[in-house]
Parts: sequence; C-alpha cells; structure tokens
Amino acid sequence: MGRRKRRVEHVNHERWLISYADFITLLFAFFVVMYSTSSVNEGKMRVLSDTMMAAFSNPAKSLSPIQIGELLRSPQTSGSSPISVPLLTAPKHGTTDSGEADGAGGTGRKGDIDGVASRVNEALNTLIQRDLVNVRRGDNQLEVEFKSSILYASGRARLDDAAIPVLTEFAGILKDVENLVRVEGFTDNIPIHSPRFPSNWELSAARAASVVHLFMKAGVEPRRMSAVGYGEYRPLNPNNTPEQRARNRRVVVVLPDGEYPPEVQSDVEPTQTQSGSIETQSKPVEILPAPVELPVIEPGSEPELPWASGPSRKP
Repeated sequence: MGRRKRRVEHVNHERWLISYADFITLLFAFFVVMYSTSSVNEGKMRVLSDTMMAAFSNPAKSLSPIQIGELLRSPQTSGSSPISVPLLTAPKHGTTDSGEADGAGGTGRKGDIDGVASRVNEALNTLIQRDLVNVRRGDNQLEVEFKSSILYASGRARLDDAAIPVLTEFAGILKDVENLVRVEGFTDNIPIHSPRFPSNWELSAARAASVVHLFMKAGVEPRRMSAVGYGEYRPLNPNNTPEQRARNRRVVVVLPDGEYPPEVQSDVEPTQTQSGSIETQSKPVEILPAPVELPVIEPGSEPELPWASGPSRKP
C-alpha cells in the first residue's frame, strides 16, 4: 500500500483585510474622540473656572489646617462695659447746617439731574467714545450704563482693579445730589451654576451689590441706594451672537428725577427747663409682639405645614 500524499493547504491571500478593518476602526474611534474634545460647553467651562478660582483664591478660615487642643476664645471680663456708638443725625434735604437752602454751588442739591449728566459726560468721555459707557437722559430719570467687560471678569461679581477708579470718580458726582440711586445688574442667557451663583439671578444681584458697596465706601449715603438683579430677562438685544451677549451684560445706575429718600423722623417731646430754654427729649417707643395663634395638635397626629403638599411621608 503506497503512502497517502499530504494535502497542501491553500494560502489565504485576503488576510490583510482583517488588519485593515482593525486599523480603520481604531482610526474612526480616534477622530470621534478628537471631535468630542474639540467642542467645549461654554457654560460648563465657566462653572469649572469659577469653582477652581473659588477653591484657590478663598482666604484661610483658620490659623492652621488642623485645630489641636481647645479653641482660642477672646477673653471677656465680667466688669467690661458695653461700647457706646454715637447716633448720627442726617440733615434735611435742601438745607445746610445753618438752616438755609443750598445754593447753586453747594452740595446736596435736589433734582440737579442735568448737571449730573453733563459732569458724567465730561468725566467719562474716554469710555463713552469707546462705547463702554452710555449716558441716557430720559423724561423722569438719568441712566448711566457700564459694560460688564470693564467691571468684572467672566462669571464673577468682584470688581476689577481697573474699574475701581472709574466708579469712585462717578460716586463723587453722585454725592452732590440727593436723589435715589438704583443699581441694576443684567447678564446674558448663558446659564451658570456654581456653588456661589446657582443662576444668573444671583450673579446679576451680586454684581449690582458690589457697585453699591463701592459707592458706600466712596461716601454716597447708603439709605439712598438699592441693588436690583434682573438676570437674563431684560436684554437689549437677542442673545444670538457673542457681540449681542456682550452688550446685554451690563450694570446700569439709575437716578430717578424727583425721588428722594424718606426723612429720618424721631419721636421727640419738647420740654421746658427752669431757665426757659426748650430741650428735646427722646420718647421711648414700646413695640409689642403681635399675637400668634398656635394650632391645636392632637396627640399622635402631625402638624400640617403651610408649604407642604400632600400627605407627609414617615420614615
């Protein structure tokens, strides 16, 4: 019986297709990853930037990271007397210390909105020409609009160092009139969600409040001012392009014409001394708490809360 011849296997010349298919799959996955990393969500990047800045810029809240031993408290003596704070009396509107009305050259003038507008145009002429500040004189008020780019960084409410001299000079103009001052903050429609600013409401209100704080430090009377945050809901232009969103991010200082803070009235009683002079003596005001009706809760039942809806869940 002869030997059986070994069958020669056919050589597969198409094995290169397997390697080629693997290479094409890896190349496709590579380009998908590159495309996904190239498109950045501006809102998420802003939140990440604010979080990183808040984590590395906040001052230390303790002398050492780990408190060892007992807490250090300031010593208090039993015989210490309370600190007396002097009471400041605000002058009446339109009058000087001598009781005469303010003249044209005196400070504290009422209703001189046109004079404020001309002084603002002269003091902020450079910024007005660069379209960073707009001054509008309406029928009943004066509006001075500051672009957010010269006041704050993106997503922040802290004033830039370059904006402090400009606002301080503007506050010096506001001190010469007694009208109310309303600071309004506006943002664009890009959502923000950070531990400090959950939404654009908080961001716009914080930006307006920072301007109010600077005005107060510059000498503007605090009871004249108020801070308002409108968020993204009062835009000047549609938020379709970056240029339009930049115009919507702004802070507006409004001076209503003919509106002044209320007079500070104190309840005083005139008394006559033996020498015939009249002295005023403050009369204490007694404040009684309003009666509160408490609901009757039966044993074994739960009180109904006014803000709760539906049956309460028990643990």
